[in-house]
Amino acid sequence: MQITGIKAALLGGVLISGAAALDTATAAPIVGGTTQVRLDAAPVFGSLDIAVGLLGAAQLLGTPEISPNVNVPLVGFPITGGTANGDLTIAHDGSGLSLTRDTNGPAAGGVVVVSLANFLIETATLSLSGLVSVDNAVVGTVQLFSIANSGIPAFPFALNLTNGAAAALNGALGVTAFESGVRVGVATTLPEVQAAAVPTPATALLFGAAIAPLLAGWRRRAA
Repeated sequence: MQITGIKAALLGGVLISGAAALDTATAAPIVGGTTQVRLDAAPVFGSLDIAVGLLGAAQLLGTPEISPNVNVPLVGFPITGGTANGDLTIAHDGSGLSLTRDTNGPAAGGVVVVSLANFLIETATLSLSGLVSVDNAVVGTVQLFSIANSGIPAFPFALNLTNGAAAALNGALGVTAFESGVRVGVATTLPEVQAAAVPTPATALLFGAAIAPLLAGWRRRAA
């Protein structure tokens, strides 16, 4: 799947609420939905003594098995806003992940907590950014992942660490394992868009007919 194909798949996941059509020339608000992330790197975190926690409205949806006797967290992040036109911005305010590690540093306990929150997916740049904090001190909004094709139909989007995010995690958590391009997880997203009513008799319109089977799968999981 090339870059244009990844964008088409992301755009194809849009559900239109109400009897409406999406005018790609005018931005329409995203009003809900869920992004699911399967944290395939959880075993790596565990080997580094890094505990993964959920922040805010994030929910543990299950622990699917990705290989024999290896289960990983499946986390749901509520979609809280954004816009849709030729591209999507998909916001997930009020939820995130925490990464906690005892670095055995000079401070008592040496425990460091890195918080990654308020994720924002942008199809224009095929990126996922988030608000980063270390021990409750805000670092700022950082581009955390690039989005690529995962090759997994149920979770078609791979989340690969950016160079900046890898360096920041290594520095904060006192490790060297994170590198640019490392896949942390795979994801699927189903944003719901509120579009202006027009005479189109449909309650859920596909934005990109070529990926209808993929959207059907998302709907079944969301049911």
